[in-house]
Amino acid sequence: MKKNLSYLALGDSYTIGEAVAQAESFPYQLTALLNANGLAVAEPKVIAKTGWTTGELQQAIQQEQIADTFDLGIT
Repeated sequence: MKKNLSYLALGDSYTIGEAVAQAESFPYQLTALLNANGLAVAEPKVIAKTGWTTGELQQAIQQEQIADTFDLGIT
């Protein structure tokens, strides 16, 4: 059985897609596109919030205490 690739998306409003449905946000559109083209990608783990600075993003990543590794990471 083929393993789904894992995907971590980090960022701010551009990442989460401010004012759009989750399926229309960049991480979910990318996942759908890759899956449609034969690359098995699991639902993305998203750490993002509108208006975040780099420092706030770094703090959120630390708070998540991520123990997993990811095949894809996009900021």
